[in-house]
Amino acid sequence: MAQPFIIGIAAGQSGSGKTTLASALLKFITSGEQRAEHPSGSRILNLKRWGAIKFTRTRFRSEIISDPKILMQHGKDTWHMLASGAEKVLWVKSKRDDLPGLMPNALKAMSHLDAVIVEGNSAIEFSNPDIVIFLVGRDEVDIKASAVNMLSRADIIVSAAHLDTKTGRELADGRRIIRFDPSDASALLQMVRIMDNAAVSKLKEIISEKAVDNKLPCRTARKIAEEAGVPYSEIGKAANELNIKISGCELGCF
Repeated sequence: MAQPFIIGIAAGQSGSGKTTLASALLKFITSGEQRAEHPSGSRILNLKRWGAIKFTRTRFRSEIISDPKILMQHGKDTWHMLASGAEKVLWVKSKRDDLPGLMPNALKAMSHLDAVIVEGNSAIEFSNPDIVIFLVGRDEVDIKASAVNMLSRADIIVSAAHLDTKTGRELADGRRIIRFDPSDASALLQMVRIMDNAAVSKLKEIISEKAVDNKLPCRTARKIAEEAGVPYSEIGKAANELNIKISGCELGCF
């Protein structure tokens, strides 16, 4: 069964705007307008069914909240996600020690979707996301220790302010920083394009790992496509770009 494409949204500090970013991405991708403008040029925009997981650390009982009456309380982060186009939202309230058990269960409940946004540094650690977006707030210097690992893993760095100082350049570590404004469609499209490129790169890594003597068995190619939730043709295209031949084609998929 295909696994949802997972996007993790981390931040250097609490209150940096993770939910604002998650909601803006959900609205941008699920509205249909971008799909109409880019009908076949984006893997991310072609993912139709989206979900989101909100993580909150607690000292009390760990739980996964799915009750719509709670999630849809006006103004809650979960309400914003649902109102922005998420088909399903879960709220994971957990002690850190309980996350290794809770997050797989939360993701399993999202397995019918095409993509899931996971919000929260600790939750990302146990989600194996395809893409990590790291959000830097207006205080670019004070990044909490628990966020340093997320920053090193980030495929995309987003900032609420211009980071043109030495500290900002050090945080970026050679990576481009996207200035984030929820109303800026061009910034959101930039993120989508980076996610598209990262998704293709990761597919190529998998194809290269599975290929032997520049050949990839058809059965293996189909399995890669099904697990990644992409058309067989996308695997064929990536294999061609790698000069890898799909061998023993059984169903004419490639």
